[in-house]
Amino acid sequence: YLRAINASEMSRSSSGQARPERGDGRCAFCRQREADPAVVGKTYSRDGLTVHQFCLYFSSGLAQAGGEHEGINGFLLPDIRSELRRGGKFNMRCVECKAVGAYVGCSVGICRRVGHLPCMHRAGFLFQHFGCFKAFCCKHRPTQPFPGPTPSPAPQQANCCVCLNPVECCPSAKELYCPSCCTFFHYSCLQTQARTTGRYHFRCAVCGNRDEFMDEMLRMGIEVPERDAEWELMGHFSGVYSVATSCHAAQCLCSEGRNYSCGLGKFRMRKCVSCGQCLGHVECTRDLGSHCVDCSILEPSPAGTAASAT
Repeated sequence: YLRAINASEMSRSSSGQARPERGDGRCAFCRQREADPAVVGKTYSRDGLTVHQFCLYFSSGLAQAGGEHEGINGFLLPDIRSELRRGGKFNMRCVECKAVGAYVGCSVGICRRVGHLPCMHRAGFLFQHFGCFKAFCCKHRPTQPFPGPTPSPAPQQANCCVCLNPVECCPSAKELYCPSCCTFFHYSCLQTQARTTGRYHFRCAVCGNRDEFMDEMLRMGIEVPERDAEWELMGHFSGVYSVATSCHAAQCLCSEGRNYSCGLGKFRMRKCVSCGQCLGHVECTRDLGSHCVDCSILEPSPAGTAASAT
């Protein structure tokens, strides 16, 4: 592996780059038209050449020699065609489907296992989606040591905190644990969580650890997209970030109108101390205290607080 790919380029497509397409052309690397985007990533097409994003990134002999706006995500077209010729020249066959044109190989130097990216996923290869984008076969894939004392012959079971279904408390290709709290999760549940939360919100669902958890999950082959969470991108909580700037009092006393605000004085705007939303002018909202109408309902009364204390 000759290149270290900027992870942010995985999710960014600018006007100078090849844009993802949904054409029916086959990928020049894996020779498949319809492949799972969760496995192969986006499909790019440029100058008659169609490639899958991760087929490109995990190809063993390909270097990212261009800038981010050159070629396809920094991979120059002559270099891509040279790599395709290399695969054809050496007649490399996939260990899974036995067809020629295998470009993804195990990163351990002494290992000769090569194949197509979708085939290698089915065969249990582990793919690290960071740094040099390394791939490891079943024999050489990274493993997690068993946390705590030596495991018993019959692994204990717990519930995965993502799907709430039973999970075996034994590290394997299907079960991973958080290095901070040693809670076990299904591999598939962690992958779903990572693609939903993105890199900025991905953390352990039990202890909340982020940095150590992130590093370990990336090492163990979890793909964590370099983007914000889906709920942020879809704007479901956009209203939370908008703050009203007008006076909410039933009767506004300001002669300049509800939207008027001055830096000082009785007609400056003030906010609710609980939710941060605008209450209104100081003069108009004296009867509300320091909370808005909604928060004042949830705030315990002084009498109730005194009674609970006694």
